[in-house]
Amino acid sequence: MASQASPPSHPNHGPPFVSAVLCERVLTEQDGSLTAVRIADQLTVRTVITSGQVPVGVAPSPGVGVLTLLVTVRGSEKRTLAIKVTGRNPEQETKDLTTTVIEVTAPPPEALGAGNLVAQVGLALKREGIYWFDVYIDDIFKTSVPLLVKFEQVTAELASQ
Repeated sequence: MASQASPPSHPNHGPPFVSAVLCERVLTEQDGSLTAVRIADQLTVRTVITSGQVPVGVAPSPGVGVLTLLVTVRGSEKRTLAIKVTGRNPEQETKDLTTTVIEVTAPPPEALGAGNLVAQVGLALKREGIYWFDVYIDDIFKTSVPLLVKFEQVTAELASQ
């Protein structure tokens, strides 16, 4: 019988744990817990064209999307943290999306301190491909969230009059 390895010990102080997710919206429950609704890792931009308007196969117009970014920070001490989120398009061009300060609450004994960022992110989608959302805490890179963007053309027939 193989012996089980012990989990690594965790220091009382140190870098916070960070997770991030893109979703449709975030609900705050009565007990203060958060629920991410419709987690998104792919977005399809649909362009409706009428017959005779634009030939199928022509690159669609840029799309606009709005998603919610949820960043959760957990740690073992009360502190103030600066969170910055930048976006990268498929051409690797970057843009600062949000910078804010959050408070990580003081944890009770044997629990984790918590802080959250919930931000709506408006997206100008010019091309298909993978868009990245990079999360920094106190200017230190922590994680990236990918979003695959696809374009789809839907042809609609004009009603005869």
